[in-house]
Amino acid sequence: MIINRPGAEFIYDGASYKIGDRIIGTSESEYEGLYGSIFEIRDGEDKETENETPDIYCSFEEPVLPHQIKKLEEIFSELYQEPKKLEDITLDFVIMSPEMVRVILPDPKPLTQTIYSVQEEWADRGEYGSCISQAYTSEESALQFMLKQLREEMEDGLVSGMRSDKKFVEESYDDSYECFIDEDYYENHYRIFITSQQIIVTPEFVREMAGIYHLAMFTEDFESMLEQEDDITPEERAWLMTQSDIIDKISTSFDNYDSFWDCYWEVFRDIAEEKLKEYRVNNNKDEKGTNHGN
Repeated sequence: MIINRPGAEFIYDGASYKIGDRIIGTSESEYEGLYGSIFEIRDGEDKETENETPDIYCSFEEPVLPHQIKKLEEIFSELYQEPKKLEDITLDFVIMSPEMVRVILPDPKPLTQTIYSVQEEWADRGEYGSCISQAYTSEESALQFMLKQLREEMEDGLVSGMRSDKKFVEESYDDSYECFIDEDYYENHYRIFITSQQIIVTPEFVREMAGIYHLAMFTEDFESMLEQEDDITPEERAWLMTQSDIIDKISTSFDNYDSFWDCYWEVFRDIAEEKLKEYRVNNNKDEKGTNHGN
């Protein structure tokens, strides 16, 4: 069997491989870390190799990072027992087995998140500088940090020193503060302000954050449960909360708790049925109210 029609799918060992799929070489391959795409799949009598697995024909992009090029040349030089340069290595017609490639699934509709950071700029008698704080997902958190930094500068920093000058000028808004010596701005000034930027949030990041949130929720609920148990002493509660494996056990138990998942999916079914009833009732009303007369 030969598959080469764009978009055609081949299922092997539960995994899907499509013609045109973006892939990356895995650690099982000499092409580890290189990106490419699938252009043909062969199985059965049409295979060119003697592997038990299907032949996946891939075209890889030429690496651009020097260390990747060097690594690839070293791997193939050792493989062929002679020096190999990048131009000697086949990239556009490579037969791979399934474990040698990982399909890169296209991202769903991008999720975005606004992040906020605090930026400082200053000049002190001709010495210039700037810095940016760590990023925050909350503007309020960034504002708190900005006010903390500004307070330090006003109490025992650059702003404190400039305030004694008769030509000292300052301006402020909800998310920024600036001061300077009039007619000498470029030599003596201080500015602090909040900047914002939208970032693309990957599904992997969302899942990671959800996992962290669930572990924190399990910890909080477990501690709350312990406080309500009269037969557990304060010393025993304190000891239980130091056991690092408990939360992992709780998480694993939920995964294996069939009754929990039965209830979980039942909620989805109940809500779907409820909304469908509304939809069907409204559709029936619309159909009855339609005038088909001449």
